[in-house]
Amino acid sequence: MDKLNLNIVVTNTEVEPCKLMFDIEVAADSVRRAYDATVVALNKKIKLPGFRSGKVPRQMLESRFGKEIEGETIENLIQTAFRQALKEQDVAPFGAQPQLQEDFKPILKQGEPFKFAITFEVYPKFELPQYEGLNLTKQSVKVDDEEVERFLQTMRENHTEYNVVDKPAEKGDMLKADYQATLPEGFEEEDKPNYLLKGDNSWVMLKEPELFPGITTILAGLKAGDEKDAEITFPETHYNQALKGKTIKYHFKINEVHGATLPELNDEFAKKFGLESLDALKDAFRANQVAALESEAKYNLYEQIRNILAGAADFPIPPSIVANAKERTKARLEQQAKQEGKSEDEIKEMSDELDQRAEAQARHDLRAEMIISKIANKENIGIDYQEVMKTIGYIAQRENKTPENAMKAMEKNGVLDNICATTVTNSTLDFIISKANITTAE
Repeated sequence: MDKLNLNIVVTNTEVEPCKLMFDIEVAADSVRRAYDATVVALNKKIKLPGFRSGKVPRQMLESRFGKEIEGETIENLIQTAFRQALKEQDVAPFGAQPQLQEDFKPILKQGEPFKFAITFEVYPKFELPQYEGLNLTKQSVKVDDEEVERFLQTMRENHTEYNVVDKPAEKGDMLKADYQATLPEGFEEEDKPNYLLKGDNSWVMLKEPELFPGITTILAGLKAGDEKDAEITFPETHYNQALKGKTIKYHFKINEVHGATLPELNDEFAKKFGLESLDALKDAFRANQVAALESEAKYNLYEQIRNILAGAADFPIPPSIVANAKERTKARLEQQAKQEGKSEDEIKEMSDELDQRAEAQARHDLRAEMIISKIANKENIGIDYQEVMKTIGYIAQRENKTPENAMKAMEKNGVLDNICATTVTNSTLDFIISKANITTAE
C-alpha cells in the first residue's frame, strides 16, 4: 500500500493552537487501486483447499472475506493518505496520537471517493529570542579555612571513641541505661512506640539528635548506679504521631557512663582515609568542595538561562504535552508538601492551588526546553558521546553491571535516549554560557 501514490485532496485547518485537522478525500480511482492491492495481498497469503497460493478466484475471496478486505483497505487508505498528506503539507505530528473524528463511520463504496477527517498536534512555530550576550550571575566558588576546620571537627566527632568512665555524665557522653515510661490515660496499646517507652541496657546519647527531648539536660551529672524520675514533653513536631504533644513520666537508671574521646587531628588520623598527611586530607576536602560548588554554580546558571529564555518568548504548546508535564509536576509538588509535613487532607485542600502552580511550571519548563532544542539545531550542537559513555560507566558501576549490559538495559527502557538528550541540552546551555556576560557574586 505504501507504494501507491494516492490521488488526494487535503484541506488543512488549524482547530486550535498547535492542533491541526486534515479533511482528506481520496479519489475513487485510488480507492479502487487500494482495494485491488488488498485483494492481491490477501490472495498471496491465504490458503484454501484445492487452490495454489495466489490463485484463489477473486469472486471467492470477496464472497468469503469481504468484510476483512474492506476493513483492511480502509485502514490502509487512512494510514497511507495521512502520511502522504503530511508530506504534501510539510508538517509533522507531535505529542498525542492523531485521532479520527469521533462520529467517523468508515464507508467504502466502489466508484466513490473515500473521505475522513483526522486531528493531530504539531510542534509550535516560534522565533528564537536573543540567546547570546545574556547577563548572568555566577555564585562565588570559595572554600575558606573556617569551613575546612569545621569539616575536620565533624570528622573527629564521627570517629569518636567511647570508653567506660567513673565520672558524672556530661554532654557528649553515651550512656547505657534502663528506662520505663508510665503511660497516661487514653494512650492506646497499639499506639505504643515501644523503643521510646521502655529500654533495657539501651544506649542513650547525650547530644543531638536526642532520643528524648531535653535528655542531655535531664541525665547530665548522673553516675553509674544513679536513678532519676523525669517528665518529658514531646513537641507537636515530633516524628512519632502517638507522642506528639504528650507529656510522659519516665524512670531512668544509669548502668554505665561511656566518656567520649576525640581522636587527634594529625597525619595518623588522615591515614585512616588513605591519605598520607593531614594537609592532604585538607586538600582533598577543599578540592571536593570546590567541585561541588562549581557544579552547583553551573546548575544555577542553567536555571537563570531557562528562566530568561522562557520569559522572552510566548508561544502555544500542544495540549497533550502540557497535560503530561502538568501531571508529573503536580505529583512532585504534592511530594514536596508531604516532606514539609502537610497531611493528606491539607494536600487535598491545596489541590486547586497545586493545579495552577503545576500548569504554570509545566508551561515554563516546556517553553524553555523547546527554545533550547531549537538553539541546539541552529548551532548544530549534537550528542556528546564522551559524556554519554561516562554516564553509562557510572550507572554500570553503581548497578554492578558491565557497561555493555547496562547500555542494553538503558536502550530497552528508554533511559539511554534521555541521557543523550540531556547531553545535547547541557552542551547547548554551556554554549550560551560561553557567550554570556557573567558577573560573579561574592
